[in-house]
Amino acid sequence: MKKTRVDVEHVLEIQKQRLAINKLNFDEIEWYKDGKKLEIDKQTLDDFEFTGLNNTDFIISNSYKQKNGMFTSEPEFVGKIPERKTIPVRQVDEKV
Repeated sequence: MKKTRVDVEHVLEIQKQRLAINKLNFDEIEWYKDGKKLEIDKQTLDDFEFTGLNNTDFIISNSYKQKNGMFTSEPEFVGKIPERKTIPVRQVDEKV
């Protein structure tokens, strides 16, 4: 059975970054994707601000893809974590 190695230091760094984003005032954040500023309508921002969720949930829940409170596309991921080149995850061959 192959196992996936996850470094604790990496998880803690991710959490540190998320906490920093979540400490910001929601209405003072400019969101960017692929280097381009996202144009998010005021209704979508206003609706999300009162959900009780945090700033990073705005992205994770795909709420940023809404237009006037309605989703305009399918979620990028639901129930699985996308594999990314920037995340130091290594496959480890190990007999269990």
